[in-house]
Amino acid sequence: MTTLGKVIKALTDKKATHIPYRESKLTRMLSESLGGNSKTCLIITCSPHPYNDQETLSTCRFGQRARSIKNNAKVNREYTIPELRKLLEKAETEIDTYKMQVVVLEQELEKLGGTIPEGDVLRQRAIEEKNKLEDLLDQVEAQELAKRDAEEA
Repeated sequence: MTTLGKVIKALTDKKATHIPYRESKLTRMLSESLGGNSKTCLIITCSPHPYNDQETLSTCRFGQRARSIKNNAKVNREYTIPELRKLLEKAETEIDTYKMQVVVLEQELEKLGGTIPEGDVLRQRAIEEKNKLEDLLDQVEAQELAKRDAEEA
């Protein structure tokens, strides 16, 4: 199977998680056309001669697979400065809303008797636990060394 065939098979298979565009220069060049944001026309050619019947059948199957590729094309758009400012204001409003929700949730947590960890408290706890584990490993190694020395003596 050709690399182009692998890419088309991956694009038509809903379970596929990886599309091998990078396996050849052709598929790398066609990546936007095959699975990207464009409409693509593919022309397949077949021979009517009986000598080429297997090749013709294979070509027709390839064309059928390629035909079943579905792209979700969308308009490429560049925003103007006023539109970007409007989007920024909308995002800032959403951030303020989320901050208010966090404050309300923290107040509810305190009412229920919980505590809110300070900024780097969780990171500091993780570092302390890691240090404890390293100390325990050092102690175990020291005990093993002492045991070996006692056995050799």
